[in-house]
Amino acid sequence: MQALTTKFEDSNIISQRAQVREKRAVKDDQIYRLEARIAALEKRLGMQSAGHEPNYSDSPLVSIQLSVLDPPSLPTRPDYPDRFQFMAFGLGGGVAAAILIAIVRRRPPIPLPAQTA
Repeated sequence: MQALTTKFEDSNIISQRAQVREKRAVKDDQIYRLEARIAALEKRLGMQSAGHEPNYSDSPLVSIQLSVLDPPSLPTRPDYPDRFQFMAFGLGGGVAAAILIAIVRRRPPIPLPAQTA
């Protein structure tokens, strides 16, 4: 179990680092282009410009720490549906529905012919 948790942690850290590097590269590229434009404008205005170089320093990454709080254990009894219970509910529900339908849809009594005396 510990090996699986360690594998998840390593995968998480690797994917986070890749995302951070990608975002940092895009951000540094945008900053470098903006600084180059500022330097060109400063040159046109005749101002002394400082050197504008991209900053590729690595900043520390924040990683998520995963740990297993409750180790897995086997269940005390199987966790499958109780078929006999389902059959009993189905049979009881079917009988109840049949009785209810029989009561509601009962035919009216047939009138007897009138007797003449």
